[in-house]
Amino acid sequence: MSRILLVDDDPVVLQSLHERLTTLGYTNETAGGGDTALDLLKSQTFDLVITDFMMEPVDGLGVLKEVKKLYPNTFVIILTSYDDKEVVIDALRFDADDFLSKSCSSDELIFRINKCLDKAYNKKLETVLDEQIGIHYQTLSQISDVLELEIGQRQKTEDELLEAQRKLESRFQLRAEEIGELNLTLENILGNLEKRRGDVEERILLNLRETVFPYLEKLTSLVNDSTGSKLLEIIITNLKDLISPFSRKLLMPKYQLTPSEIQVANLVKQGKSSKEISEVLNISKRTAETHRANLRKKMGLTNTAVNLETFLLSLEDKST
Repeated sequence: MSRILLVDDDPVVLQSLHERLTTLGYTNETAGGGDTALDLLKSQTFDLVITDFMMEPVDGLGVLKEVKKLYPNTFVIILTSYDDKEVVIDALRFDADDFLSKSCSSDELIFRINKCLDKAYNKKLETVLDEQIGIHYQTLSQISDVLELEIGQRQKTEDELLEAQRKLESRFQLRAEEIGELNLTLENILGNLEKRRGDVEERILLNLRETVFPYLEKLTSLVNDSTGSKLLEIIITNLKDLISPFSRKLLMPKYQLTPSEIQVANLVKQGKSSKEISEVLNISKRTAETHRANLRKKMGLTNTAVNLETFLLSLEDKST
């Protein structure tokens, strides 16, 4: 539940605002001045701070600066009893998020608060998402380092074997053909390793572009807790599957799938129904069913009893 801090050195105004917000269902705490608010901020965190501007000894600008210094993701609404452009300009310079008149209606109060709380929620979600992406990118980087180390070790082995070959050629001319075959085998091994490395890098890029970024774009426009959670779950699942060639299978020319169909295919493989797919991708259920029909057609499943989810899972099994 979101927490709101109310700051005003006028106890009557503060109590009135506290009662209004409590009646409207908001969890809030009060601070009877800017200095009291600063003390609270040292030990507690809030999603939104609503502060009066004209206070002593610490005014609303001082509260705003401290909030943005300690908690950059916390939103601040400046509360004023008059229209002062200089107040607005000063507050904007220090990243105030909104302004509100003390005499505003309940509807406007609710609208402004919900607007800031929605933005605060989205910032938290972005932070969590950035952390998850950072973790997975670190894992991918470690995989790349291991591959490079393996190739380096193979290269070292090749150099050592080539040196052994030169020594053997000087001593055993009759075994030149056998040594040549050994060199050819080693070159094939090294070539396969290089190809593997290229395939891994290509797969990572394709998966990021086709199965992760579309969800990230949709996630930024969602504010519903349930939907956002589902979308985050899908993103995490796709990131874990980055080293799986399943998505690359879907990108094969013989299927000719569109980006939207690839998204639907991934969700079908995860066991999502048409209704769940429509909610995640923000499309109609009918559109989701059309994509499923197109997938069956392009994968040669039309007029067959083969289950689409089972078929997609078999593609993943064949890729491993």
